[in-house]
Amino acid sequence: MHTGATNHGIAVGIDTQYKTFTAGEARSRAAVIITNRKVDATLMTQLSDEDTITLEITSGDTTIILASMYIDRQKTPRTRSDQGGRDPTTRKKSWSNHRDGQ
Repeated sequence: MHTGATNHGIAVGIDTQYKTFTAGEARSRAAVIITNRKVDATLMTQLSDEDTITLEITSGDTTIILASMYIDRQKTPRTRSDQGGRDPTTRKKSWSNHRDGQ
């Protein structure tokens, strides 16, 4: 679910008996709502922020990781190089230069 109106960080119109997961300091734009109280879900805070909610869900001996993301289509997506990682387009250029004997 992508959150709409909020009141003090809580999504308006969502039944309080449900487990609602949001994250971040600013207004959350993504949320996960679990309607089954028997579902064991834990927010993975290191992988969650205003635009991404990541949960570890366990049922019996099965554990899954679930992510819900808000993607603003008006913004340019971040690349791995923006985050300190290797930029795949740079690697591709290096490979083509090597292949051409340059």
